[in-house]
Parts: sequence; structure tokens; C-alpha cells
Amino acid sequence: MRGVNTLETQCWASMTAWSHLLLLVLGVVGGNFTARQVLAAAVAASIAGAVSMAAGEYLATKTQEDVLEAEIALEREHIKNYREYERADIRGRLVEIVGNRPEVDALLDSVMKDPEAMLRLASVVEFGIADTERRSPVRAMLVSAVSFVAGSLPSTLPFVFTDSVGTGVLVASVATGIALFIVGVLRTRATARSWLSSGFENLGIAALGGAASYAIGALLGQ
Repeated sequence: MRGVNTLETQCWASMTAWSHLLLLVLGVVGGNFTARQVLAAAVAASIAGAVSMAAGEYLATKTQEDVLEAEIALEREHIKNYREYERADIRGRLVEIVGNRPEVDALLDSVMKDPEAMLRLASVVEFGIADTERRSPVRAMLVSAVSFVAGSLPSTLPFVFTDSVGTGVLVASVATGIALFIVGVLRTRATARSWLSSGFENLGIAALGGAASYAIGALLGQ
């Protein structure tokens, strides 16, 4: 489950960047700014967004890992001092999952010979997490920052190569639309939804947001 959540988080982080930067660009364009001013605003927003996303991801992951470490340390003490109680607790959880099978007791008899193995089993059945699925806060921070910056490129790069606001907006909108559609398709790897409907859902949300952002920018520009 954590693997699914990680995939969804990365997809939505990228989608947030693409939507955020495009909406900002359209809002600035609606305010009658030049292409250079639009580029400056987009770059500033990209950097600020990447820092914000990275900091939030680091703190959230670090807090989650700290809580898990404390729970595992407590579980280790319980296994050391209250072995039979922990065995009964783990057995009860396993029975809820697979039923009251003879294999449950055979497994526990074997696992109880190794306290670390018992701790790993307890972590899975009690916390729903295996060691291989745990996340590094630093890695999560870097992935989030890179994802956001990468997601900002379709809306930012066009204004690097043109001084025409119209051309920049057109290229940025098309590039961002394609990127959002791809993210919608990739998101279906973690869901049972149709890839086509998921892709167009992303496009529809972005289109509505873009229209609103441009209208607000145009209104404020007057």
C-alpha cells in the first residue's frame, strides 16, 4: 500500500507543479505582462514551489519515520520482556487475516526463536509496513523538489525562447496539456480507472483553472 501511495504522491506532485505554473502563467498573461515578466514570475514560482514542496515532504516523512522508530523501539522492548504476550497479540492479528490455521502456530514457533524476525513480523501485522517499504526523508525531499521543478518546465521553457506572449502561452498550454494527460494515464497504474477518462479529467481540471486564472488576471490588469 505504501508503494501505491508513493507513486500517487509523485504523480500528484508533478501534476501540482504543472497546474500551478500554468495557472500562474495564464494569470500573469491576463494582466498584460511581457514575456520576460511572465518568465521571471514563472521561475520565481518554480523555485518557491520546489522549496515548499521539498520542505513539506521532508517534515512529513521525517515525522512519520520518527513515530515508526519509536513504535518499533517499544515493540522491541515488549518482545524482550513480554514475549508470550506479544506472541498472542501477533497470533490474533494473523488469525484475523488468514483464519485459525495450524500453520499460524507453526510460523510463530519458528519466528519466536529469532527476536529480530519476530519484530519484523510484528511491524508488518501491527504497523502495516516492512523495512523495504520505508522512505528516506532526504530522498523524499529531493524527489519532491525535482518533480516540482520538472513539472514547471512545460510552462516556463517556452518563454525562454520567445518574446511573443501569444506564442509562449500556446506552446506552454499544449506542452502542459500533454504532460497532464500523461500523468493522468500513469495514475491509472495505481487505480482501476480508465486511462482515457483519467487523462481527460486532468485536462478538464486544468482547463477550468486556466480560464479562471486568466479571467482574474485580466480583471486585475484593468
